[in-house]
Amino acid sequence: MSTVDSLRGAAAALAGLGTAELALALPGRPSLVDGVARVVVDTAPRPVVDLTVATVGAADKTLTRAGVTAGVLAAGALAARLRGSRRAAAVALAAAVGTAASARRSPRAPLAAAAAAVAGGLVTLGVLSGRRAGAAAALGGGALVAAGRLRARRHRAHDDRTTGGTVAVPRDGAEHWPGVSPLLTPVADFFATDVNLGAPLLDAATWRLRLGGLVERPVELTRDDLLALGTEDVDAVLVCIHNPPGGHRAGNGRWTGVPLDRLLAAARPLPAARALVSRSVDGFSMSYPLDGLRGYVVLGLNGAPLPAAHGYPARLLVPGLYGQYAGVKWLTALDLAAPGHVDYWVRRGWPVGPVRVRPHARIDHPRPGRCGTGLVAVRGVAWAPPDGLRAVEVSVDGGTWRPAELARALSGTAWRRWEAVVALAPGSHTLRARAVPRCGPPQREDRTPPFPAGAGGLHAVRVYGARDA
Repeated sequence: MSTVDSLRGAAAALAGLGTAELALALPGRPSLVDGVARVVVDTAPRPVVDLTVATVGAADKTLTRAGVTAGVLAAGALAARLRGSRRAAAVALAAAVGTAASARRSPRAPLAAAAAAVAGGLVTLGVLSGRRAGAAAALGGGALVAAGRLRARRHRAHDDRTTGGTVAVPRDGAEHWPGVSPLLTPVADFFATDVNLGAPLLDAATWRLRLGGLVERPVELTRDDLLALGTEDVDAVLVCIHNPPGGHRAGNGRWTGVPLDRLLAAARPLPAARALVSRSVDGFSMSYPLDGLRGYVVLGLNGAPLPAAHGYPARLLVPGLYGQYAGVKWLTALDLAAPGHVDYWVRRGWPVGPVRVRPHARIDHPRPGRCGTGLVAVRGVAWAPPDGLRAVEVSVDGGTWRPAELARALSGTAWRRWEAVVALAPGSHTLRARAVPRCGPPQREDRTPPFPAGAGGLHAVRVYGARDA
């Protein structure tokens, strides 16, 4: 098999993939690539997932998409080795895999996925039989790019239609502290945590939230019904369980939603109900013990309806839990149940039961590198949900822990800004910060991996005190 034949096969696969993706993007159907990538995410061993997130951070989904695309091209190169019915069977198998993967998470659109996959397969076979592989590859690559841009444009248009308004930004007394994170993280900068490769675009006019299971009165609610029940604002930090010490996979928001106890009272849970199972439109599920559960069906973030990436039209939020446990996005059902539901993350090897956020202090200023000498302001944010912080302390070069000034607290579940002034002589220094919660010991110093209870350790910043900085 020559290199030329392999390249022709890869070009044919690219042409077919671009055809299929554009055919699905035009009517707003889910991506085949994203469907296969979601299967990869759902089945990859947990250590592989942890290593990927630790290595590439927020680019993990982009890398997964790229890996699936590369796999399609490699499959095309291999198909070029086959002839006749064997080649057709191989292409048909690839189309079937893409269709099945897409339908697995988007069961409402299997025919569209199948039609697009068949069209892509026919284009692939046509290019393999012809001589214009280069032109076909260029067109396929262009179609792939066009499909991605079309989906991105559709998401922007969706958010423009469904969001609007701003929250009155609260004041904590730290507005004059340069270099510290905003009290409320702008929605555009707020990290999104989920296992989806693309946010579903749901129509609030047809969307419904179903309350069922072990209840006296099953209920089906529209978004307007939820608003009519009355909403509350809750200030809460959302933290990814993979967030490393000092990391930015965390955001502080003012969430607007209906308290769960008010919502569940409308359905009247039966005495046998001991757990709440929340379900997403994409099949993801998470359960919580009912005893002591304090959560919200959230409709808005920072004064505006939720963007698609954060769960529009509604998501569940249980403040104080790590992001992968904190709440199902694109919420479609809440079922009261007996204990024993096997959650998505339990199937992936994580502990049974939601994992609570560890106390943590992050240094925002100064950043690593040169800084001044003499009295230097060290600033950052810290959190210790659900009860909040008693103190934040700062240490220079492993010395005595000294208390920082705390800005006013929004709530026990939100992050809090802090400032400490330390004396730095010329030369290199290591600044460290730790959170001291109201209840419990100070933040632990030992570094721990994300599994099983969240990444841990103190944030340390290396600076160089220079007189002319």
